[in-house]
Amino acid sequence: MLKRFYPNDYVESVFDIDYQALFDAGYRGIMFDIDNTLVPHGEDSVPEVDELFRTVQAIGFKTILLSNNDKPRIERFLANIDCPYVCDAEKPKARGFVEALARLDLPKNQVISIGDQVFTDVLGANQLGIDNILVKYIGYYDDGPKGKRRAAESVVLGRYLKRKERATGASEALPVQVRRFLRREISFSSISPACYAISERKETMRRHATDARSNERFARTHLDENLPYVIASHSCGLIKRGPGIDPELQYNKATNIELASAAINGLVIHPGETFSFWHTVGNTTARRGYKDGRIIINDRLAPGMGGGLC
Repeated sequence: MLKRFYPNDYVESVFDIDYQALFDAGYRGIMFDIDNTLVPHGEDSVPEVDELFRTVQAIGFKTILLSNNDKPRIERFLANIDCPYVCDAEKPKARGFVEALARLDLPKNQVISIGDQVFTDVLGANQLGIDNILVKYIGYYDDGPKGKRRAAESVVLGRYLKRKERATGASEALPVQVRRFLRREISFSSISPACYAISERKETMRRHATDARSNERFARTHLDENLPYVIASHSCGLIKRGPGIDPELQYNKATNIELASAAINGLVIHPGETFSFWHTVGNTTARRGYKDGRIIINDRLAPGMGGGLC
């Protein structure tokens, strides 16, 4: 039955959970997922998460990490956290959950699982009768396999939220970002990464339709030889370094700029023609060699295909 996919509850983040209330309700153990639950995918822990574990453990909880990641990634995450773990869990299979229960040495009715995915964290816990909390995933996804799975999850979660709202008759059943959108406090694209992707696709289609209806001529002619006069030249370092800057994304940015520059180099803009960056560069896809760089989504930096070209 589809009902088994439903989370017990859905919150914005691990920091919005009342852990003392969970302890008072009789829970004594917590299974935490890592990627997109505690930190963005592949990133190290941050001081706020380190402090969260200390706080939860001080309340009296036993904690364990239950992750599909391998051992080196988990141990890197645990640099400043004292917590056992189960790696390569293959969620939603039961094996990882059973092992985590054994490591906690608690009955399943005293344990709660916290994760960001319906089809792994929630489904796996529900199959064993373990209570769970679904948190809004951290980070940004594209239209790859993970993106398609997220889209499917959003359908299931949407049905759950609608059913919950009908049952309670309260708009508070909706996530905070959705309520803010309905009150016109934020845009549709700010609700979630899925909504951002929908808005991005809509604007791209609108731009193509506008271009098709217009009589504007875009520059398309390229010359192989250099033009006789240099009007201006400029150079600067592309690789930024410092706290919080991912070196891999910086080098990816340089690759993206190299590809885009090659597409623009030698372009001649004839009288009456318009230079369009995106008409000239085209789609920034992995198939064309582009990589994830830093982009800005709703005033926050995030990895994104073709990032750094702005």
